[in-house]
Amino acid sequence: PKMTDKAFSTILSAVNYMKGLKSLMISFASCIGITDSTLRSLRYTLIRLVNLQNLGLRFDHCEKITDQGIFDMTRGLNYSKALRSLSVVFSWCLGISDKTSKYLANTFNNLQNLKAFTLSFNSCRQLTDENFKYLGEGLKKLTSLKSLNLNTSHMENIYDQGIEWLVKGVTCLPQI
Repeated sequence: PKMTDKAFSTILSAVNYMKGLKSLMISFASCIGITDSTLRSLRYTLIRLVNLQNLGLRFDHCEKITDQGIFDMTRGLNYSKALRSLSVVFSWCLGISDKTSKYLANTFNNLQNLKAFTLSFNSCRQLTDENFKYLGEGLKKLTSLKSLNLNTSHMENIYDQGIEWLVKGVTCLPQI
């Protein structure tokens, strides 16, 4: 698609008026025209959707999205206290690094009602073991979590240490 930040900003502006919205799924698949500006707009939308219980975000081949955009988005997630299910998929997003996981993990303090979490970093080759260190530390905070789905396909810089850090976080969860 040839959509740009302007198109997604328009869509998100309309969603802002849906105060009672409980479920939102947005796919940014192959939207090479979107940048961190769209994620900044998403932040403001998430702040307004206080009743949101289910959120799905898909970023495929979004080459202009960076850690800064993810940081902005996660600032909106901090207000999503009613969220019960969160799915975030990154595929071939070459502008993100381990900081993305750090920003996501930092939001977990505010997502105490989260029951299901899906995270995919398919072919995000710039991520390293540090990615799983942040996630492992963050997952410990999700004490209500009952379902966890992680996809790490085609990640070239993940080694044994990263998996060990992740497992430490997951094994601390009482209900999985």
